[in-house]
Amino acid sequence: MEDTGIARLLRDAQVLTIWEGTTNVLSLDVLRTVARPGVAAAFGAELERLGSPGLRALERRLQRLSAQDADARQRHARELAFEAAEAWIAGLLREAAGRGSRQAAVWELWEGRRSAAEADRPHAEHFELVVDGAA
Repeated sequence: MEDTGIARLLRDAQVLTIWEGTTNVLSLDVLRTVARPGVAAAFGAELERLGSPGLRALERRLQRLSAQDADARQRHARELAFEAAEAWIAGLLREAAGRGSRQAAVWELWEGRRSAAEADRPHAEHFELVVDGAA
C-alpha cells in the first residue's frame, strides 16, 4: 500500500477534513462572538486606536451581515473572520511601524501586498532589512 501512494492520499484526505472543519468552526465562533452586545463596538474601537486601514471595510461588512438572515450570515462567516483578522493585523503592523526601520518595512510590505500581487511582482526592496532583522 505504501508503494502505491494510497496511504499518503488517505492521510491527506483525513487531515484536509479536519483542517477545513477547523476554519468553519472558528469562523462560526467569530460570528457568535461579534453578535454579543458591545463586542463589535469594542473591536472597532481597538481598530480605530490602531489606525487600521481595514476598519471601514469591516464596519460595512458587519452592516451587510446584520441585515441578512442566519443562514446567509453563516455562509459569510469565514469572510468576516478573515477580514477582521486582516484589519487587526494591519492595525498592529501600522502601530509597530514607528518602532524602527524593520517594522516600518514590514508595514510597507503588508500595505502594498495586494497591489504587488496584482502586478505579479515580488517585494524585493525590503528583503534584506526584514530577513536580517529577524535574526
